[in-house]
Amino acid sequence: MYFLFTIIFLLHSCNKKDSKLVGTPDVKDSKLEIIWKSPIVEDTLIHFALGMNPCIYDSLVVFNTDNNYLGKGAPVLFMNKHTGQIVDSWSDYVEGPWTYRGETTKALGDYLILSSISSIDCLNLKTRQSQWSERFNMVGPYIYLNDGYVYTGTTFNANTSAAVIRTRPDQNSWDTLYKYTSTDGYKPQFDGINFGEMANGDKVLVWKNRSLKWSRDRTEIFAYNLSADTLLWHINYADVVSGAAVLQVDDMGVYGMIHKKLFALDLQDGSVLWERDFRGLVSDPGSANMDAGIIVQRGDTLVLKGDTEQLLYLNKKVGSLLQSTDLAWGNPAHSIETFEGNYYITTTTGLFIVEAQSGTILFTNKDDPRFNSRHIKSRVTIDPESRLMYFQNGRHAFCAKIPEGI
Repeated sequence: MYFLFTIIFLLHSCNKKDSKLVGTPDVKDSKLEIIWKSPIVEDTLIHFALGMNPCIYDSLVVFNTDNNYLGKGAPVLFMNKHTGQIVDSWSDYVEGPWTYRGETTKALGDYLILSSISSIDCLNLKTRQSQWSERFNMVGPYIYLNDGYVYTGTTFNANTSAAVIRTRPDQNSWDTLYKYTSTDGYKPQFDGINFGEMANGDKVLVWKNRSLKWSRDRTEIFAYNLSADTLLWHINYADVVSGAAVLQVDDMGVYGMIHKKLFALDLQDGSVLWERDFRGLVSDPGSANMDAGIIVQRGDTLVLKGDTEQLLYLNKKVGSLLQSTDLAWGNPAHSIETFEGNYYITTTTGLFIVEAQSGTILFTNKDDPRFNSRHIKSRVTIDPESRLMYFQNGRHAFCAKIPEGI
């Protein structure tokens, strides 16, 4: 028995060494200093809401709820960012109700864009009224922003065609950049849109086509030269459907996660630069669902977080592991927020503040009893002037101080 325990201990030690796990400090005080909290449901003891990432505008912070609240269906809530008092609300309840959350909402200047299954609403944040509303056969519903434009994917022609479209937020005048019609029975869906710049300075747009056909799936990758207004390339990458995590792009490559695989493609022609699975990267690669998570760039590094406990840093040129930080089990709720050289990451187990350069955990609230039953369900949005954080947990909207020393 002693011999067996010794072998297990040695194997465990080797696994930790191979994963290059970054040491985490002993977090002695895991309690956030809450400035205010305001309910976003009628009864916080029994009700729970899904909602958007908070948006800061002037003296307001904007949340929402998918519950009936204040006599309205699934309203958007405009709160005083200093007190949490609700000063106004808005709802059109078109799809009765549709949950605006995560990447289905984006703020651009004086406008808040809200996307659902078949409609997009634009709110004027100055007036807190509708700027415009547009109905579609089906949209993303993810919203992407670049160079003053709102982008999304849409489908039409009985879901046999898809397109990337864009508009200025104040106009509701949609341009079709690229449209595609399936001729083999697959139903296309354009997601995972992102933007970059080629070596010659041309602007480029990349996206996934997540196609479905009965029990068969397919993921294609597209690259489009915005400056030249022409398609660069289009490849059928894998016969599986991917998550909607955005692709990453630089002047050399396009990077992404599909099912159990990481990949890099040449930006010029779409050829494969490298690809690898998650063996040796995460604790349980067989069940890991990484492409439902997040992937971002930091210089020559790719930073990934899926539904395993590891936050991964990979070499962008070859896909090798640089370091790994244990954030505890759980999907990331939304994208990573970056502020003053640190990552603010919310998972189903808590908030983690991580030093971006080293991957060291600076703070976590995962043992805070005030959040045991309902953890943070949105991205952390930071007001840089006051250094206050805003987030929601499905029952309350919160304003909290960034912990001392961070």
